[in-house]
Amino acid sequence: MDLPSFLNRSDFIGKYLPGYVLVVLYILLFEFDKISSLDKDIITALVFVVAGPTLGYTITQFHRSLPYIRSAIIGDKDDSAKEELKKTVRRYARLKTLLSVEEKSELELAEAEYDFSISTGIVFLLLEAIIFYHIVINDLKLDPLIQIPFLVLAGCLFVNAHYQKTRAYYPLFSEFVKKYKIT
Repeated sequence: MDLPSFLNRSDFIGKYLPGYVLVVLYILLFEFDKISSLDKDIITALVFVVAGPTLGYTITQFHRSLPYIRSAIIGDKDDSAKEELKKTVRRYARLKTLLSVEEKSELELAEAEYDFSISTGIVFLLLEAIIFYHIVINDLKLDPLIQIPFLVLAGCLFVNAHYQKTRAYYPLFSEFVKKYKIT
């Protein structure tokens, strides 16, 4: 099956899928009893056309903005880190204009795998916080031990994100930067 031109594999893996995980798990955990009373077509459309991609992009943009937030918080104390961040962004933008279609696809897939891991880790932490809130206010009758798998999965995904970033994305990015002599 071919994907529509506006949707590519990298977007699906790195941006949409974490949103789908969040929405589907939230519905299964907190709203499952209400699903039967709603039209299945409306639920499907809301989850897969609206909510999943919206939340997925939001989470991805949140984690991508963290270096900028960190830099803003640190302020002028570490100008070298700010400059390095700006330099990396400029190099990335320049690189994307020079890469062949195959190289761009390879880089985007490595980036998407990192995005998926970090975003889905954030999703599991968010769901954990929601579960904790509902347990504390006693409106959800869940065993508190249900929190453990969410924390373990989040931890595993964060470790995988670090691995993806340092062993796949950064080396590939650096290789392309050297190949195209971008300074």
